[in-house]
Amino acid sequence: MSTNIATPSAPLTEENKVDPTQRKRSKSTAANQQSSAVMKVVQPTTDDQIRDRDYQLYIERGARDGHELQDWLDAEFELLANR
Repeated sequence: MSTNIATPSAPLTEENKVDPTQRKRSKSTAANQQSSAVMKVVQPTTDDQIRDRDYQLYIERGARDGHELQDWLDAEFELLANR
């Protein structure tokens, strides 16, 4: 069985003192600073929002049938572009 014997640390001298301004930041400190930055939250566009805009486009076009897919795609594009 081996025993661990603690050895005293070397006394502080001018040669082995660490200047706190010269210390490097650890990766965890840098990561914490990045995570505390304000993050922009992007809300997903829901089908209900697209459907509402789709209906507005339908009404603006005079409520004529035959352009359902184009209205939906235009509504989706507008909502995604305005993020």
